[in-house]
Amino acid sequence: MSNDLYRARQVLIWLAIATHALIYGLAFAIGMRLNYQTLLPFIAWLGGTLIFAGVYCRWRNMPKLHNIVEPALVGSLLSIAILVSTYLAMLPSLPLADAKLAHLDAAIGFDWRAFVRVVDGLPWLAAFLNLAYQSFTIQLFLIPVLLSVMGQAQRAYWMISSYALVGLCAAIVAVWFPAVGAFPHNHMGPEDLENINIFYGYFFLEQFHGVRGNPNFVFDINDAAGIITFPSVHAAVAALCAWAAWNVRPIRYPVLLLNVGMAVSAVSHGSHYLVDALAGVPLAFLCIALASGLTHLVPERRPKAEPVFATGQATTV
Repeated sequence: MSNDLYRARQVLIWLAIATHALIYGLAFAIGMRLNYQTLLPFIAWLGGTLIFAGVYCRWRNMPKLHNIVEPALVGSLLSIAILVSTYLAMLPSLPLADAKLAHLDAAIGFDWRAFVRVVDGLPWLAAFLNLAYQSFTIQLFLIPVLLSVMGQAQRAYWMISSYALVGLCAAIVAVWFPAVGAFPHNHMGPEDLENINIFYGYFFLEQFHGVRGNPNFVFDINDAAGIITFPSVHAAVAALCAWAAWNVRPIRYPVLLLNVGMAVSAVSHGSHYLVDALAGVPLAFLCIALASGLTHLVPERRPKAEPVFATGQATTV
């Protein structure tokens, strides 16, 4: 294992542990109720698979396979904690920020309604952006796998650490910007559009209002939805995925195109304001820099403690 890869792996493992401890500890401390009957099976299955993969790969001396599996599984575990964090962010129930976000859009000369009308008038564009929007989870799982297969395991670990930081930072910022989103704010529904599927612009509202206004609300993983508007996590993850795949030449530009589409679709399909997406992109690069900085804080491993795992080609940003 190279020292760079060792450090990147240590950062991800400890960041995942700290994130879960922080989020579930905070939920307990402030009294947000979680339905553990539905939550724990997801965590147990992912955690058990992660442990099994580690033991199996060590037994069979398959470090490359371990590097392929581990980032993707840890990322999946982190996604659950990050999802809970978005609900914690909405608990303070501060006044809605939609008017403020819409005003910021107008201040930079962006006409949200006109933009949506243009996209809706182009069926091929509306269909592409819909697919791009839904690629969020698929990319977060597949790109780290691909990076490790291509000998860039360090970048795979680095990507997932950055994703964890994106989720946590977005939740912290979102506390002060709760919003129902651009579609409800502009009173635009399915009957007003022909080609844009605005399902994602409305389906989260029951959860959003529930966690903010229902004292008996219980978080259930089966009903959970991303309820953050500002900053856009979709736009942040789009920038992160494009960065992560940039060193893989055969897919560099297709992935870039897909993620430009995902960032744009946050506005056209995800009910975000433009300023949400504009805030999400620099957030991603800030978190990439933070993840990089954390790797440099990890001491180098001792030569005698040569582990079985993790061979991978170190990469640079």
